[in-house]
Amino acid sequence: MDRLYRSRITIVAILSLLIALVFTFRLFGLQLVKNDANTYGSSDVTTYSLKVAAARGEILDRHGNVLVSNRATYSVTLNSFVLFNADDPNGLLLRLAETCKKNDIKYEDGLPLNDAAPYSYVEDKVDYTFKRYLLGREWDADMTAENLAKKLRQVYHISDEYTDREARLIMGLRYELDLPAYANADVYTLAEDVSADQLAILKELAVPGMDVTTTTVREYNTTFAAQLLGYVRAMDEDQYENTYKALGYAMDAKVGQEGLEQGFEEYLHGEDGTKVVTVAADGTVLDEYWEVEPQSGGNVVTTIDINMQEVAEKSLATHIQEVSANRTLNGKSDGWDADAGAVVVMNPQNGEVWAAANYPTYDPSDYFDKYNELLDQDVSPLRNRALLNAYPPGSTFKLITATAAMRAGISPATTIAGNGYKEFSDGTRLYCWIYKQGGVHGNLDMCSAIAQSCNIYFYNMGLMIGIDRLDEVATSFGIGQDAGCEVYNNPGMLASKASKAEVYGADTSDGQWWDADTATAAIGQSLNQVTPLQLCRYASAMGNGGTLYNATFLRRIMSADFQSTLKVNDYVPAATNLLTEQEYQTIYQGTRMCVTEGTGKGLRDYPVECCAKTGTAQHGSLGSDNGAFICWAPAINPEIAIAVYVEHGASGSNFADVAVDILDYYFNAQYPAQEIDLENEMTED
Repeated sequence: MDRLYRSRITIVAILSLLIALVFTFRLFGLQLVKNDANTYGSSDVTTYSLKVAAARGEILDRHGNVLVSNRATYSVTLNSFVLFNADDPNGLLLRLAETCKKNDIKYEDGLPLNDAAPYSYVEDKVDYTFKRYLLGREWDADMTAENLAKKLRQVYHISDEYTDREARLIMGLRYELDLPAYANADVYTLAEDVSADQLAILKELAVPGMDVTTTTVREYNTTFAAQLLGYVRAMDEDQYENTYKALGYAMDAKVGQEGLEQGFEEYLHGEDGTKVVTVAADGTVLDEYWEVEPQSGGNVVTTIDINMQEVAEKSLATHIQEVSANRTLNGKSDGWDADAGAVVVMNPQNGEVWAAANYPTYDPSDYFDKYNELLDQDVSPLRNRALLNAYPPGSTFKLITATAAMRAGISPATTIAGNGYKEFSDGTRLYCWIYKQGGVHGNLDMCSAIAQSCNIYFYNMGLMIGIDRLDEVATSFGIGQDAGCEVYNNPGMLASKASKAEVYGADTSDGQWWDADTATAAIGQSLNQVTPLQLCRYASAMGNGGTLYNATFLRRIMSADFQSTLKVNDYVPAATNLLTEQEYQTIYQGTRMCVTEGTGKGLRDYPVECCAKTGTAQHGSLGSDNGAFICWAPAINPEIAIAVYVEHGASGSNFADVAVDILDYYFNAQYPAQEIDLENEMTED
């Protein structure tokens, strides 16, 4: 009896062990086993995590006009597990690649080898991803292109029956399929933004593991503000390592590049999701669920008035072309080579940037399609001159010199004889612009010197107060500094003893500071370099009585569904009380006289009283001088400030009409630069 009982116990134990072994092998079959050839074992099923990119938030102007949004489109993906459980995966991949080539379907192929033997490296593709690929396989990073090709044919089992060209096509896709192994993903995105016709062609191939997903791509709803809006693209190695890796971004994530897309990346990008998918070897999806659901990015309501932006861009283009076409301007050829420029418009009461226009420019929706064409143009339309190009400010700087002189105790009533040139002890002469036209300004006080833009007056003022005091005041108005906005901008340079020593070398004669340096710095030359954005910010502070605001492109951040406000700009000043009452009144009188009787007479008949200052800036290269023009209106308690800068524009006075067009829009528009509250908005400011 005991023997019978023990026998039954033994049988039960053996059966239990067999059942456990069956379940063990079944569970093993659920695990992904991937070898060097991208082949899988005899598994019937695999479970993997699929990253799902979150939709980026929208970018809107201050009136609620959508500038950048998302367009639904198709992406084609390949599942490695299903593909490599099919017969002849290399042959399938070759058919796929050749079909894409034939039908102009752009697909990812980042393998840095040229198209056929003899193989060589394509240098711009030898990137961070490729280096990680070699490291992951423990291959020599210095191997030749030919050796790499041999290794790839070997590990990917690409037979000799394939030609070098065919082998290269297969290698490219095998390389891309291998990359997700290093990025902890199992699905490779073959092609993005595929049209319905292209999708039909690809589906006819019936490649195992090929799937179609609905995704979004950026869509531009305006043809203006191209350089300001920026674009979205996969990050490079430096961006990933230095910025986005620490923020938890996937290595293959796309991020904002330049302009508003980059400046507001933290709000726009959203949080990617993770979907867990179980799929059979034949491609049948057995189960899927969200481990983490994607969260769309926030919507950025900017300070930009896109209608004003349009006016600024069109006016700038029109007047640059007019000046360049007039080869006998003012009886000479000045300005015939005017070819590029920028306009910035700000609210002087809070620092909002309403427009940042560039010429030449382009349609932002054409950026990728026409990139090479745009890149090859002699005068680059890709450059954001409004924020990135630093120029000598010329005579627009003289308001700083006047302020520094008054701060040093010099009365605005002090007169200096403008005799046409300033001569130094070594015989060096610095001239006034009017002297070259056969005239002199005579005795001028400070207000008249501002109005007539007399170089001699300000040469002498600079020498009387010294470069250190001049630099102190210029620094307080933001010259040589970042403008404080969310978008990257060039800080420019302030002419100083330190900057000259840095540029030319402290131990060289060229690096020494001379009186002539102080004199030229006082009229906005020497090493002074400002962006149009800085120029407008500085003009705003002069016009509003001495409050310097950081330039800003942000009104508010809204939730993805526009139901709540996540952030509101508080417009805190960067500096206050930069002008005493006497200093402000002198600046006001001088810039007002510039309009009524001086070099800014292009605004003389404007129905709203304006203040202005013109500038002609030498730039050290061939061609006409640059032209600068700043103004604000109304003259007292201004509501709008404008800076116009034109390369080879000869004189800022040539471009007063650009400011007129913008002022007309502002004072005559139905909603002049006032924000219209968005529907469902909960917060007021």
